[in-house]
Amino acid sequence: FPVTILAAVFFSCVVGLAKKFGKHRTTNHQKQMEKTLLVVSAMVALLSANKAQNAVNGNFESWKVTSVDKLNGWFSSNDFYTNGPICVSKTTDSRNGFAIKLESKVNEFGIVDVGYFTNSTGDPTNGDGGMPYSNIPDGISGFYKGNFATGDSAVLFVGFKKNGNLIGRYTFKIGASSNVFTPFTFPFDLSDSPDSVLIEVSASNVSGDNEPSAGTSIILDDIQFTGIVTGK
Repeated sequence: FPVTILAAVFFSCVVGLAKKFGKHRTTNHQKQMEKTLLVVSAMVALLSANKAQNAVNGNFESWKVTSVDKLNGWFSSNDFYTNGPICVSKTTDSRNGFAIKLESKVNEFGIVDVGYFTNSTGDPTNGDGGMPYSNIPDGISGFYKGNFATGDSAVLFVGFKKNGNLIGRYTFKIGASSNVFTPFTFPFDLSDSPDSVLIEVSASNVSGDNEPSAGTSIILDDIQFTGIVTGK
């Protein structure tokens, strides 16, 4: 008989016996036995099916070694797209030393992966995560180089929290291509001292119904808050 049929018969017989001799009480041991046998039969079935069609790289002999730069103090898409293209990298194409480059690239499944970095542990627009910060800036500035596909733009989000609640949230877009470092400044209207700040920058706009475009990229350098007033 095929291995899958034998496994099914074996599983049914043993479970039947277990139920017959323990029909007045169900023990954890019996439940564990049934779970174990189910897993075993499933594995046998999988191995049998693979006789006709082997799994890709099922002997685990083919590996790809990659090296990814980790941006200290931040999370980035490199931490999550572990099997996809590297969309966040450091570059010497900078104003001084290193800068950060974010890109949108097509992965092996034909989906566009978007490079981003953030200090949020979840969704910054919902106030997840952040880092301690108590001053009151009047804006944020920096420099960029960018190559944007038609209709696409980089997105910069900054949020300020106090006692776990967002007291200021700001979203800015950069979509004008430039092959030289170009300054940008965006204003805040924060009126109260925060206790933390959230920041996220993405290479492409993925908000709402927007679709990211492969080939979009941006290099950022010297980002800083402006007009800082010491918090109360």
